[in-house]
Amino acid sequence: MEASAIFVGLVMLAAVLDVSWRKIPNPLNFSILGSGLLINTMAFGWEGLWTSLLAVAITLAILLFPFALNVYRGGDVKLCMGMSAWLGIKQGLWVIGLGIIGGGVLGFLILLLNKKSKKKNTVPMAVCFAGAGLWIQRFGIPFSF
Repeated sequence: MEASAIFVGLVMLAAVLDVSWRKIPNPLNFSILGSGLLINTMAFGWEGLWTSLLAVAITLAILLFPFALNVYRGGDVKLCMGMSAWLGIKQGLWVIGLGIIGGGVLGFLILLLNKKSKKKNTVPMAVCFAGAGLWIQRFGIPFSF
């Protein structure tokens, strides 16, 4: 099986579970993280491992503050960390940025569609982050600075 098919399957499963359960199970997130570290280590040796670990650390550093403010849940942060392990530093940063933009758009749509509802509406951010990750994995980053 090609490595990218594993990435696509795991990330899509995370998005589906977040929509249906509003939760991404830890075993799934750790599978994404572990397989990303393993694939990059197998492909690029120690350099691949250290680059993946650095991408994971940068992602955690960026998303730790929004997590502390309850903007994102732990599963969303762990999903982004796992995708960064697969994709690397620059692509991981793009996943975060595009995911946040997608979350804003999706949140606005949910608000418009449910404006008469009294229940609390949450945005399944895994859909936004997963969509951004799959886009980056398939088409690359939109532009580079």
